[in-house]
Amino acid sequence: MNKIIKFPLHAVNSVRNNIIANSLDKKALEELVKFSSKKNKNGKARVAFIVQYIPAWNKLQPVYDEIKRRDDMEAFILCVPLNIKENHFFGNNNENDTYKYFRENGYECINAYHKGQWFDLECFCPDYVFHSRPYDTFMPSVYTSEVIAKYAKICNILYGASMSVHMRNTVYNRRYFRNCCFYFALDKTEADFWNKRYKRGVKAGVQEAFAVGSTAFESILDAKCDKKDKRTLIMWTPRWTTDKTVGGSNFFNYKDFFLEAAENDPDTDYLFRPHPLMFDNFVKSGEMTAEEADEYKRRCEEMPNVRLDHKKEYAETFWQTDMLVTDISGIMIEYFITGKPMIYCTSDVEHEFTDCYKPMINACYIVRNKEELAEKIKMLKSGSDPLADKRRDVIDYYLGDGSRASVRTADIIAKDHKKQKREN
Repeated sequence: MNKIIKFPLHAVNSVRNNIIANSLDKKALEELVKFSSKKNKNGKARVAFIVQYIPAWNKLQPVYDEIKRRDDMEAFILCVPLNIKENHFFGNNNENDTYKYFRENGYECINAYHKGQWFDLECFCPDYVFHSRPYDTFMPSVYTSEVIAKYAKICNILYGASMSVHMRNTVYNRRYFRNCCFYFALDKTEADFWNKRYKRGVKAGVQEAFAVGSTAFESILDAKCDKKDKRTLIMWTPRWTTDKTVGGSNFFNYKDFFLEAAENDPDTDYLFRPHPLMFDNFVKSGEMTAEEADEYKRRCEEMPNVRLDHKKEYAETFWQTDMLVTDISGIMIEYFITGKPMIYCTSDVEHEFTDCYKPMINACYIVRNKEELAEKIKMLKSGSDPLADKRRDVIDYYLGDGSRASVRTADIIAKDHKKQKREN
């Protein structure tokens, strides 16, 4: 699995002498300090986007599009298969479905895995590399942060919002982010947290977080469209695991509630969007048998006003719904920006929400059981929405001055590249 497709173009690193000592992440810091951007023949900043988890593309796409528009920058997409863990394929499929999806949607992209070999990214001399998720364990070893940091500057836009303190500590993991040069945060509180966590790298001038805003908001707002159907459409997004350490799931608490609600109210449509890993995870954990999972999906598919949503991207779907019912999830903040009401289902897991996301949670309808959920759905269907003004105020806070996060992100990369060219 570690074979690499070699190309004739090769790169040679420039080495800096100042090594940072006495650091918890000394090895990673040394690699960052040693690194210097490679000189491309055309002098443009070359930015690679490693795409693996397709639902995260809406965070990277605005930056990719912005870079493609610029004369002094260039961007390309490297598609990595999703079903990888600890450098091995899992399941029976070793095809690159990510590449297939991007090709079908008109993107020029590179197949990372072809005929048993991995594409040699280093040969393309990228100056900057974005990952779609900050988890090295799900990447083939040749594309992990530790390897890429030896020849390119790693950049990251978080694939999903870290709404609680615990989730933030988990997602901002040191294995990946110790090798990350630039982190593009939603707001100052996130940037300050990141800069404090990686203060040695920040002090050394090789790492920094910037409060640029949300590129995901751009994708959602750009996809805005008129609702096609006058029927009420309720979207439900339960979490993929009941593991309390990563948030917990209400799937088993409400799975029958929604089917019964759909049966008793044929004039309302229900869109059930499970996480791609949810059913497989419940089968693996023993909480459902494969037959039970298939039976539940069959019941959903047979009901005329219930639909399972398996689409890779969801921005347009948001605008067709009337409300979202959800567990704690990174999808919450993206839906919130539509201005539509959101019902947040609590669990027996106590969450300490970060300062960035507390205002949003306070503008959601919070329910604790089936009775409260039924009551809030009935209220919203009747046209009563007492938190509408509060949501608009919070949206104004998130959007800030209205400038696009993708432009700010591209500007930071372009400025750094010009600095590197002067130094080299």
